[in-house]
Amino acid sequence: MRWGPGNYEPGTAHRRSETALGATGLRRSGVAAALMDTIEDRARMAGYVQLFLETGDAQPEAQALYAKLSWEPVDDFPEGAFSHPQAMRFTKML
Repeated sequence: MRWGPGNYEPGTAHRRSETALGATGLRRSGVAAALMDTIEDRARMAGYVQLFLETGDAQPEAQALYAKLSWEPVDDFPEGAFSHPQAMRFTKML
């Protein structure tokens, strides 16, 4: 996992997480949910109040996972944050 680019200050703004890949053989095993929980916990400890992520429009499994984990679809990321034009974007308040 790496944090996306941006000038976001802990406690006042947002963070974009990117590059989380799951092995096909581990799908539906709970690993992805545990990884997302860890990401959210670490972001909270760092003082972030909101996270953003994106996934491809041809990845229904990822979209379903994020919805199940209470991530909300959004149209756009905060100003200055890059997002692929055809991406499905999500946010979650911490």
